[in-house]
Amino acid sequence: MKEYGDAQGWPHEGGPLFLHPDDDLAPNRPGEALHARLAALGVPHHPRLAACARALGRLAGRPDERAALRRALDGEQRAGEELERLTGGGWRVLHSVPVPPAAAVPHLLIGPGGVFTLHTACPRGARVRVGTDAVLVARGRAEPWVRLSRREARHAALALSRGCGFPVTV
Repeated sequence: MKEYGDAQGWPHEGGPLFLHPDDDLAPNRPGEALHARLAALGVPHHPRLAACARALGRLAGRPDERAALRRALDGEQRAGEELERLTGGGWRVLHSVPVPPAAAVPHLLIGPGGVFTLHTACPRGARVRVGTDAVLVARGRAEPWVRLSRREARHAALALSRGCGFPVTV
């Protein structure tokens, strides 16, 4: 980290913080950012209309964005429930932390062991193999989750360092 800024063009000094100092992230629910994205997509008012829209999307070769977001939301909520168990041991857990230029860090843990970001995914029913630099899902399909997690950690470190005024390692 180069004195509070080096990830994709962030200003080194004096740039504005992305959050107002009065913003409190503690009330954010696990998956708060995904809730907002689902709400922005809108919900079809009639179940048959929703089923028809999904069928047309499949025929056109488009993935069901709402279903993917709901799966991701389920994963974040499950992870959030498990992480909340750490709070008795001196840990603080924040969810859906907005960190530019990413949309949000799903989970930020702060405690005696340091500061950690957690990227969540929900590959239901698939075999998952985790390595140092890659996550293999199903039949060897590589997912970018390790890279995403490291990027989220860099962005969180930069934001925390700028907000605190001293270097924070994530």
